[in-house]
Amino acid sequence: MLLFWLLLVGSTDPIELGSGVLAAAVAATGLHLVRSSDRVEFALRPRWLLILLRRLPLHTLADCGVVLGVVWTFATGERVRGSLRRIPFEPGPPNDAYTVGRRALVVAAVSLAPNAVVVRIDGQDLLVHELVPAHSEPTNSEWPL
Repeated sequence: MLLFWLLLVGSTDPIELGSGVLAAAVAATGLHLVRSSDRVEFALRPRWLLILLRRLPLHTLADCGVVLGVVWTFATGERVRGSLRRIPFEPGPPNDAYTVGRRALVVAAVSLAPNAVVVRIDGQDLLVHELVPAHSEPTNSEWPL
């Protein structure tokens, strides 16, 4: 981690070295804590990655256009107000490794597009904050992208 830090800053100044050592220690401590807890196991199916590769690029590109429009609106002095929305989602059993992996992929995929971020999984819904409210509902509650 220290070497990565030094590559990022491009300097061997003593202050940068000290900061790098501190950042590396924090990262190593965090890694140790996560690995030692060993509470959550997850597994992925290869076909899920194909689902994401089919849906994510177009979804992300469309959201980039929406956010660019919001930037223009904001630049002209108009106020922009986000909103929370519930999206139907089938989370599956809580302790199955495959459903834990699918939930993680869905949360990451929905949050990847710049217009939305998943706040939490709330029962049978994803609670999502959107910069601009979407006008369409996802058709698939297992993969609501």
